[in-house]
Amino acid sequence: MLIIKLIISGRAKDVLEFLVAVTITVNAKCHDCPWSVRCSAGCRVGALAQGNGLDGIDERICTFYESGCYMKLKEIAGKFGIET
Repeated sequence: MLIIKLIISGRAKDVLEFLVAVTITVNAKCHDCPWSVRCSAGCRVGALAQGNGLDGIDERICTFYESGCYMKLKEIAGKFGIET
């Protein structure tokens, strides 16, 4: 009910921040992951589409960070003076 009230009141950003905090707290993989602060538990729509629920993990984002893609892109961006 709280989530619905927040959305109706135009506070969708607060809802997303709440859902991210819940997701990181309830999912051991997120809770113990060094990337959870950066990835924010991935995309909520992605998690839903993968059948992991609104408070589930977006596995695509896990793969992105765990495989080293983020660090490689950060390295490339740095060569062009782009901060990440």
